[in-house]
Amino acid sequence: MKKLQNMTENERIRMYATDAEQILLASGHDKSNRHPFRSRSAHSMRVMKWAERLLAYHPEADREVLLCAAAFHDTGYAGEDRMDHQTASAILFRKYAEEHGMDPSFTEKTALCIATHSNKALMAEPEKLLIEQLLLMEADLLDEEGALSLCWDGLACGYENINSYEGAFEKTYSHMDAKHYNRLVTPEARAIWDEKAHFLDMYVQQMQRDLERY
Repeated sequence: MKKLQNMTENERIRMYATDAEQILLASGHDKSNRHPFRSRSAHSMRVMKWAERLLAYHPEADREVLLCAAAFHDTGYAGEDRMDHQTASAILFRKYAEEHGMDPSFTEKTALCIATHSNKALMAEPEKLLIEQLLLMEADLLDEEGALSLCWDGLACGYENINSYEGAFEKTYSHMDAKHYNRLVTPEARAIWDEKAHFLDMYVQQMQRDLERY
């Protein structure tokens, strides 16, 4: 395998994505017991895509740091210990970075993003965050919302013995306040969130009409 310094940035990013995915898949913990239809590795790959989209508006951000952090941000679920997953993910990444001879400053910045990504309360003071930290949090929040959240609710109904259109609709409708609450910071991320919320509003309107009794 090429040494990191002999690889292009895109080659390194593809390697991070592949290796992080394999860590989760090989662990047997890629899917949760409660929601076995959800793949954590697939989620991480989508978070990478959301991060890439946000990067288009933020050339000041370090692309490799952000995408590497996105790839590894949930790998802590691969472990058997009971520490919170963001801490476990950062520890696992540091070990990976050491094994691959990564630059210490790159390692520290990436590990910081990973170790704090679940603490979304930090977004209330974005000026205290690295831009890479903020964008990772936003990319993480953008996944599994909008159309994907409807798919999630539908799949979850099968595991919760909800077997009617009305029951499935109520499951989504009961969470509408949370699905509308926009706590994202950057204008680009806020606009995407609002677009997803608008899609849900259209779904609600259609379902309310469809479920009207004669």
